[in-house]
Amino acid sequence: MGLLNYTTKIDVHTTLGEIQKILVEHGARKIMQDFDEKGKIASLNFSMMTTQGEAGFRLPANVPQAFEVLKQQKRKKYSYHTCWTGTEEHSSRPTSKGN
Repeated sequence: MGLLNYTTKIDVHTTLGEIQKILVEHGARKIMQDFDEKGKIASLNFSMMTTQGEAGFRLPANVPQAFEVLKQQKRKKYSYHTCWTGTEEHSSRPTSKGN
């Protein structure tokens, strides 16, 4: 299976800003980034109010898995960017509740 936007030239931080904007538009109250040992963003963590109170969520960047798929497609250098661009694409889609 191919990955969406594997050739993006958009900076990772621009994409992350767009993801954060979408999260806030949908009710995120807190947003935090976790970094790996190389200083790359490994996940976005956020909280939202639910019917059960405030709940935490984690959006991980699965760079190793993206790397493997892109390696098969001979596009390894795009794995970090692709993780976050794919996340932004999915987070901007409406949910079944129309959000």
